[in-house]
Amino acid sequence: MADRRRGLAAVVALGVGAVVLAGCSSGTAAAGGETLPACSSLEGETVSLVVPYEPGGGYDSYARLLAPYLEQNTGATIAVQNRPGAGGLLALNNLLTERPDGTTIAIMNGVGAGGSSLAGAEGAQFSLDDFT
Repeated sequence: MADRRRGLAAVVALGVGAVVLAGCSSGTAAAGGETLPACSSLEGETVSLVVPYEPGGGYDSYARLLAPYLEQNTGATIAVQNRPGAGGLLALNNLLTERPDGTTIAIMNGVGAGGSSLAGAEGAQFSLDDFT
């Protein structure tokens, strides 16, 4: 049973990795109009994979499962960074204040972030259109 779970987890990680890599395969435009580097230019770089929750939870585990596949396909070192607070909103708000350079990606609870944004929650200082 454990081998079956590992196999399923690897397939899911590869699928998500493919989607993430598709977004940077030819250089993509950031929200501010800047062009981000293509995946091939990440060789030797350190990419931060932000997890907006405490270590040990599901999103953290998933990010750590995904990291080796992203490293293999980009040539970059993937550094998982946990940035907990306000149910994930703190990390998302902080991500939008950083200058986009193509070396920071995040995993997030889309339902939670979307609901917070749509409901105008006090801690949500973003709209979903702010993220690329």
